[in-house]
This record gives sequence, structure tokens and C-alpha cells, in this order.
Amino acid sequence: MVKVYDVNKIPLYAIEKIMDSKQKWWLFISTTMAWASFLGLYYFWNNVCPSWNTSVTTSQGERICLAQETPQILSLLFLLIFMFLGTSAGTIPFAMYLNYRFAKADWFEKDKFRLARQGAWVGLWCVSTAYLQLMRSFNWAIALALIGIFVLLEIFLLTRE
Repeated sequence: MVKVYDVNKIPLYAIEKIMDSKQKWWLFISTTMAWASFLGLYYFWNNVCPSWNTSVTTSQGERICLAQETPQILSLLFLLIFMFLGTSAGTIPFAMYLNYRFAKADWFEKDKFRLARQGAWVGLWCVSTAYLQLMRSFNWAIALALIGIFVLLEIFLLTRE
């Protein structure tokens, strides 16, 4: 039996009262994964990305040049992976709130991976715009076109229900 709540009368802090244990696990895992990937991105950015000749000091006192040990394409790949994981996991709590607010009452039972899919769209948009910016071919028209593509894909997937 699915309980139906009037979401117009539910404040933001009371959303956790109507979530079941699976949805709380989604929230916990996505928040933990977002923190871990943003910390990895912070470490990676401060130790590799500012210049390709960045060096760090190990606990034994020797200096290691990270840029010579990791090729440039591998560094870019790690940067984009951390960015994708952080932004996609970081948007899952916001997607959860918006789905509680605007979706039907039984949305989680019908589509259990909706949160991961919506988070992945945001992560993919952030990674693609960051890559386009690194290649110096980013502009607002491309950003809006990518948003339109991802929104239309999500609308198509939601109408299949």
C-alpha cells in the first residue's frame, strides 16, 4: 500500500519522514560518493592539474613529478571521471526532492533508477561542457543545446512509463 501525501503541505525538512529505507540508502550512498569524488577531484587538481610539471614531496622527503608519471590524456581522464562522479552523485538528493515534489506518488516503485539516470544526465552535461571548455570550443549555444538534448531524453524516458 502506497501512502499518498499532499506534497504542497510538506516542508523540506519533513521529506525524510516519508522516505523508506531504500530511498534513505540512495541518499546516503550518493552523498558519500559525492564527497569522496569531490575530495579526489580537489586532491587531483592541486597535485596534477595546475601545471604539467607539478611535483609533490613524499613522506621520505623526495620530490616526485606527477606529470611525468601520468600522461596528459590519463590526467584528463581522471579529472573528468572525478567530475562526473561528483556532479552526478551530488545532484541525486536534489533530484530526489524534485521527484517527491512534482512526480506521481509511486514514482520510486515504477522506476528505481530514475535518480541515478537524472544524476547521470547532469554529470554528463558538466563533463561535456568542461571538456569543451578545455578544448576552447565552448559557448552558450552549445550549452543550451546540450541541456535541451538531455531534457528531451529524460522527457522521452518519463513518458514511457
